[in-house]
Amino acid sequence: MYQGRAWWMSRLGCGLRTVIACTIVASITLYGPMKIRRIPSYPAFGYLTVILVVPQRTLGDTLGSFWHVLYATIQVMPAAIVSLMVMKPGEDISYAKAAVAIAVSSFMVGLPKSSSLLTKRIAFVQIVLVYAGAVIHGKSTGVLMHPVHIAASTLHGALASVVALLLPFPRLAYSEVKKECCLYAGNASKRLGFLVNAFCAENKQAAADLLLQANSASKAGSLLIQSIKLKRDGMAWERRMVRFMKPSAVKPADRLQNLEIPLRGMEMAMNYWTRSPNMIITQDVIDTVRNMEGQIDLKLEQVRLLMPFDATTAPETKVESPRKPLLNLASIPPPTIKDLPVFFFLFCMRVLQEDFPFCSNLKQEKDENESNGVYKGLLDRLVLTIRGRDLIFALKCSLSLGVAVYLGLHYAKENAYWSGLTIAISFVTGRQPAFNVANSRAQGTALGSVYGVLGCFILQNHIKYRFVLVLPWILLISFLRRSRMFGEAWGISAAIGGLLILGRNNYRQPPNVFAITRITEAVIGLSCFILVELILQPRRASTLAKIEVAQSLQSFQECIQQIKLCPLEEQVSPFQPAMALRQNQKTLESHVEELRRLVEEAEVEPNFWFLPFNSLVYRNLLNSFSKAVDLLSFIACISETLLRISRRSESSSSQEFQTRVDEDLKLFSEKLCSSLRGLEDVMLIKSVAALERALKRKASIKDIESGKPAKYAFRLMSDDQAHIDIIANSLLGLSVESFRDEKLQSQTFLCLAALGFCITCLTQEATVMETEIKELVRWENPAEPIDLLEISSKVNCLKESIKAGCISTADFVASISIDRPFLAA
Repeated sequence: MYQGRAWWMSRLGCGLRTVIACTIVASITLYGPMKIRRIPSYPAFGYLTVILVVPQRTLGDTLGSFWHVLYATIQVMPAAIVSLMVMKPGEDISYAKAAVAIAVSSFMVGLPKSSSLLTKRIAFVQIVLVYAGAVIHGKSTGVLMHPVHIAASTLHGALASVVALLLPFPRLAYSEVKKECCLYAGNASKRLGFLVNAFCAENKQAAADLLLQANSASKAGSLLIQSIKLKRDGMAWERRMVRFMKPSAVKPADRLQNLEIPLRGMEMAMNYWTRSPNMIITQDVIDTVRNMEGQIDLKLEQVRLLMPFDATTAPETKVESPRKPLLNLASIPPPTIKDLPVFFFLFCMRVLQEDFPFCSNLKQEKDENESNGVYKGLLDRLVLTIRGRDLIFALKCSLSLGVAVYLGLHYAKENAYWSGLTIAISFVTGRQPAFNVANSRAQGTALGSVYGVLGCFILQNHIKYRFVLVLPWILLISFLRRSRMFGEAWGISAAIGGLLILGRNNYRQPPNVFAITRITEAVIGLSCFILVELILQPRRASTLAKIEVAQSLQSFQECIQQIKLCPLEEQVSPFQPAMALRQNQKTLESHVEELRRLVEEAEVEPNFWFLPFNSLVYRNLLNSFSKAVDLLSFIACISETLLRISRRSESSSSQEFQTRVDEDLKLFSEKLCSSLRGLEDVMLIKSVAALERALKRKASIKDIESGKPAKYAFRLMSDDQAHIDIIANSLLGLSVESFRDEKLQSQTFLCLAALGFCITCLTQEATVMETEIKELVRWENPAEPIDLLEISSKVNCLKESIKAGCISTADFVASISIDRPFLAA
């Protein structure tokens, strides 16, 4: 209820501030003195700047956006003045010359990686206005005053946005993050209560009901953390102006993430727990869990009261360490595989109680490296490094804007701006669903223009007051632009469409004619946008998603190979394996996020004559990869905890204990990686038919016909599940008696049980991946019998043929690979 009201108030506040900013622009361009009105002679650009800047919602974001707008103006205007002098606007400038100037200038603006997306968008708009305006105005174009008027209109809209964010009171990102931290603390406390009550519940139905409530609250908690992360840049800008804000307060999301991960682990344990009768959950265990819940609630209360948020260093939570161990190993029966979720739940509660840093270690190391390399970073900014992705983006912007303005000038010279302006605010540095974005822009432009024409008709006898009709339109769009049905692109286009008709006086033609012309120009620009996008980035998102799954599988293998306690070299730190695992886990997490983005893009792209995108399979794969990322975080935590316990123990057999654990982990790694390697190969084949054709062209296939196993034999996860259970039982059976202290024995056993749970769950998630990949291959090859073991063996046979020189790598890639050769490293 409260979160729904907060969401509604947030959208309303955003809409009202946008209304205030647009009113400031209109009060000068429509109702101000004539001398002042002539300076920002492009009111449409002022409105456009407001629509791009104000929806950032916080003062810090708006201050940052104002700097980006100023930087874009400084970047474009001097070069534009020099270009106009060279082009001699006293003479008529040809359409081709203007299009080439726009293309070259856009390429130079889009190439540097250091400038932000907003800077590039504003710069693109200014470039279109400068050169298209020079063609439209012809000989009357002022070499100096024409760019000055455009710059004044830009800064007019940016200043209006800053003023709007200060009225009636500044909306600080710092204050909003404080509120959201309080909301998250309350959310975490509720989830903790639900999970503990479910753990202690006497029947399955009560536990299931409580778990459903915890899962629902978990979604709200994830949204709060995501919202806090989005405000990080705004807080960084506000820190430069607000003295009472400590530098450490800029990264509250990392501290909350240390609470979120153990809570997700507790949910995972409850989801895997079959609640079979056992004697492990005694009354003493329940009492201990309830006591830990109270102590964790005290910690969450500190977060709610914002004590650690403002502190330079987080205050230590005064939690009394239990005098007796969490588990009395002598009183519990021998544990089994079915008991692993119970131990993992207890381990997560212990981690939550001790505030284990899941994300601070790597962050701190990164910050230290950045602070040591300040001068190197400044030098890197001065030196222009051209990358393939940056070059494609610059070419895409250059060609799209140049061709769009050229065609727009041919269609309607007086309104040729809009063919370029419509797409100038549509570019993003990465991939985007071009058809979906173009569709949203076209619909928003059409609907906004129709609203503007209707507004002019209603107030045709009161022209001075028709701007009033813009206000409810902007308020409505502030709600609709965040919805799935419409989206951000639709909202920007719809708002601008209404403002351009109701917020200006000088159309040079009737409003309805102007609206139709502008819609046509927008369609011209969007058509060029789609065409260039398809030429420069022809690969479909569904194909890239398939490749990204293979890359995620490879990264997953690298993570599994890093699961160990003892480093390979004696000279390195004993915590080096855990640090390497964390680094690889971050890499896997980045691959999963990229896969999520590609899946979302593939879901909205048109199929045409291609096979429909199997969204369900990819969503299930995403879910399994996300769980694997969380489990790997826990394994790194367990490894560090076991190492600390071993160092605290004075026993000479601690090294032997670590070696025995590593032996089990090595066996687990070998079995799981062999399966993942085969799945990676299967994901990267074009089709089963292409694989068969490649085999027929092979010089010798005797090894396949004779059943000779490939060097990298693919193992089905279903065949390895029993072996993984044996490994988990082996971890449970390791003796902890070498640790003299009873509390250390309990902690060690709990870590081993949690480690057994994690590797068992990783195996189960890998099994889910295998099932989904098999379903995907069957979806893509409906007429072929699917046997993953056979497919992987054939691919490995072709690899061996490449090494033997029977076939070339180029033939191999051309025949079956959708992206790259499968040569083993």
